[in-house]
Amino acid sequence: MASHALFAKLVQEAERTRLIHSLQLWISDLWSAVFELWTGFWSIFPAEIDPGYAAIFGSVVSGCVAVIAAYIAFTNISRQARLGFRSLIRSQANQAKLDRDARVEQSVLDRVAREHQADLSRISEANRKTEERKTLANSLVGEISAITQQVKDRQLIARLYIEWMNTGVEIPGLDLSKLLMSYKAPVFDANIHKIGDLGASMASDIVLVWALPQSVYTGATPINSNREMAILFLQGLNDAHEQWTFDAYHVQERLLAMLSGSADPGPVFFARKKRKEAAVSASKGGKAQVQPT
Repeated sequence: MASHALFAKLVQEAERTRLIHSLQLWISDLWSAVFELWTGFWSIFPAEIDPGYAAIFGSVVSGCVAVIAAYIAFTNISRQARLGFRSLIRSQANQAKLDRDARVEQSVLDRVAREHQADLSRISEANRKTEERKTLANSLVGEISAITQQVKDRQLIARLYIEWMNTGVEIPGLDLSKLLMSYKAPVFDANIHKIGDLGASMASDIVLVWALPQSVYTGATPINSNREMAILFLQGLNDAHEQWTFDAYHVQERLLAMLSGSADPGPVFFARKKRKEAAVSASKGGKAQVQPT
């Protein structure tokens, strides 16, 4: 739009310049006609005119015509110069405004681009962390499942030892220390610094559950020479593993709930409290205790 307006203005200035030039030619022709009329008028009357006066008169007339023509030309030139400077100033001001608008628009575009890139980076980083948390949670579920199966196998062996000891049959070479060996947890060991990414409550329960499988009993282990102590030891070991299995199942439920987006069953502390209340209620009512699924 600005370029169209400037073009129309230049057309108007060209038309005005053409009219002024035509006026100059008309004035020049007018003075020439007046001079010829004057000369013709005096030629009608046979009067003697001093050649000096005639030359002076002609010079004056020619000078007047030249002065008037020069004045008109100078006025036209000065006016055109003023108009040219005004047009140049307006053009420069318009160009400066266009440059400012372009810089402002470019700065806005750059800011929007930077914000968009920052949003993409944040989303990408959030997605990366989410995938890492899911991978860690899945790995921990697999590892705790494997450890739980090993614990249940040792529980079975401990119950068999108890049954054998209750029969009074001698078990040659009985070594209960094999039931006390720690369980390997490579996933937990390699990612212990990332456990906090799963949340404070979840991390607390994971550390609590993984502590027992990695612990090693270093006390004196009863053997066949003290059958009653060995039976009590095995029963205590079996009960401890049973409670740990409950906790392990609960942590697995929490991890699977996080992966599926379902409701979190809550910390192990409250699960233990419910089991204790259920056990007390079962002992009073003669009902069986709740077993892990």
